[in-house]
Amino acid sequence: MIVPQGEPLMATGHDPRQPALWVRHHSPAGRWILLVTVLGSGMVALDATAVNVALPAIGQDFGVGLASLQWVVNAYTLTLAGLLLFGGSLGDRYGRRRLFVFGVVWFAAASLICAIAPNAPSLIVARGFRESQPRCSRRGASRSSRQRSTRRIARRRSAPGRASGG
Repeated sequence: MIVPQGEPLMATGHDPRQPALWVRHHSPAGRWILLVTVLGSGMVALDATAVNVALPAIGQDFGVGLASLQWVVNAYTLTLAGLLLFGGSLGDRYGRRRLFVFGVVWFAAASLICAIAPNAPSLIVARGFRESQPRCSRRGASRSSRQRSTRRIARRRSAPGRASGG
């Protein structure tokens, strides 16, 4: 596929059986894609910030100490670190758009479970469950896009008739 030079483009959804569709950033579809992506990332960032701010109130309401509060945060961090690459590979296999939508629905449902948690251990489990959503809704999707871009640049540089620079 030939991509016009100097045009801001982005690939949409990935299905190995179909070629990627290219969308210009300034088109209505491109604006929607950017808006949804930014809102999805913002939703997760806001969640992490809100929990950190609410930790003193969580500790007081549940009557727990620092160790339990650390696990409330660690449940998020450990599952994020452990499943980030797995989410990227799921995005490659099933499509980034499908996984993004599934991840947002999972996040919303699991957030409800966190909100009704009756004690600290159930909150810790619920936060781990919430963060085990397909991580493609955030950073995992960009991994496969970067790999494709790198391969495309390498092919362009090694094209016949093009002087290779050192």
